[in-house]
Amino acid sequence: MIWLNRLIFWLPQIIVGAIFLWLFFQKIRQKLTVNSIRKAIILVVAVYVIQILIRIGFFYWQLKNDPLGTYLMPGKGSYFFYQTIWQMTLPLVAAIVAAIFLVILVSFVKKVTHRPLFNEEDTWIIFLTTLAVGYPNVYVLLFGSLILMVIIQLIETVRKRNDPNREIRLSIDSYLLIVALAIIILNNFAFYNKLLNLIGVL
Repeated sequence: MIWLNRLIFWLPQIIVGAIFLWLFFQKIRQKLTVNSIRKAIILVVAVYVIQILIRIGFFYWQLKNDPLGTYLMPGKGSYFFYQTIWQMTLPLVAAIVAAIFLVILVSFVKKVTHRPLFNEEDTWIIFLTTLAVGYPNVYVLLFGSLILMVIIQLIETVRKRNDPNREIRLSIDSYLLIVALAIIILNNFAFYNKLLNLIGVL
């Protein structure tokens, strides 16, 4: 059953990564819309919920077919099954809470400053990418996107410094998609998790 565990683990990441790539290319082609981002959010949530349900079903099947595991099943006076389900569900719950918090924070900043620091696409991309990478990767997502955006904007400023018609608008959605995709890939490597421990994120 090792192949099944790997499939349950890898397939959602591949699907979410493909969604991010599609949104990024839509952004490059200037065809990215709020509606497409919302559909992507629904799809990502569906992928993660299905993953959790499959993991729960597989876990239940393992307990049912184990002589000792039957004593840990629901109705046997043990909370082990429910505790394990909560542990499986907690990352998604934490990701949704973090995503909602950031959207509220962005809306508050826009209201206080009375300036269009973020467009509507940015807000929804913040929600989507935070939801996808979860906690504590959200710290890397925000910091990495900010650094990448500053570097690219500086390059653009220097490149267009003699252009009298230049217009520079800060849009973070592209950088969020790039960094989120990188996190999904790096999250499968031990050195990345060690790095998170090193910088005190975990």
